[in-house]
Amino acid sequence: MADLAVKTVDTVLPAQAEDQLKTLIDDFLMDLEISRRSPHTITNYRSDLGRFQKFIIEQGRPLDIVLIRSYLGTLQNVAPSTRARHHSALNTFFEWCYRHDLIAVNPMSKFRPPKVSPGLPRPIHRKDLERLMQAIRKSKPRERLLFTLLAETGLRIDEALGIYVEDIVLGAGQEGIRFRGKGEYEREIPLPFEFDSLKLLRAYLRNEDLTAGPLFRTGKYKDQRMTYSTAYYQWTKLCERAEVKCDIHQLRHTAATELVNSGVGVGTVRQLLGHRNLQTTQRYAKLSGQTVRHELDAFARRKTRIR
Repeated sequence: MADLAVKTVDTVLPAQAEDQLKTLIDDFLMDLEISRRSPHTITNYRSDLGRFQKFIIEQGRPLDIVLIRSYLGTLQNVAPSTRARHHSALNTFFEWCYRHDLIAVNPMSKFRPPKVSPGLPRPIHRKDLERLMQAIRKSKPRERLLFTLLAETGLRIDEALGIYVEDIVLGAGQEGIRFRGKGEYEREIPLPFEFDSLKLLRAYLRNEDLTAGPLFRTGKYKDQRMTYSTAYYQWTKLCERAEVKCDIHQLRHTAATELVNSGVGVGTVRQLLGHRNLQTTQRYAKLSGQTVRHELDAFARRKTRIR
């Protein structure tokens, strides 16, 4: 790991330190891989930090607060969500440098993250969903399991691609998938007996003879974790067969909307989706009149039993 001593708060790296910055970024990305961050996440970090590195090299002067502000200024014409992603990448990178005693402070603490208004959920139309599910059932086992899992659980695609066999629990009545936080499991996604994804998962593990390592694999010898680009390509081909236009992330929106509209509490949906902010989950809580009546009827029955 590169060694860097910083004398002042405002100066982060000295001039002519291109190789040093590159080494830090490479070390940071390697640490992400060791921490089992998703390939899609790592790809985004590599792209965003690469753009930042290119800008710094072109300036040819010490990396300081003023230079970082100038770089952030070059992002004013991109979408707010893209600006927020770049800000997050820099903040995470410099925070990593700070935690490893490579810099005195995280310089991104001086910049407020861009405000991004969350868009409304975009669930897939019922008829389109039916066509997609028909196409999924005709897919190869790997893709069938992946897309069925996304549709039934609302997992993010990078979360699904990051599943290891060791994260899967198949004990009777305890079936589910555990997702790691920092050092310990962050949350668990139950897989009810009625879920098609549970049946597909059992068959896939048995037929592929998987006992450890990534669940979704690729490569000549099936020894590499399936990448986001591969999953996205397979999803695009599936949508073409189904004659449906939708993004893979809409499977998550659809699952969440179905859960809420079926009467599952917002707190439970929040835990399943891994939302840190309850307001994010509440976007799905625009319940239909039928669901409102269902919940009120259930409340009335409980109240009657108490009397």
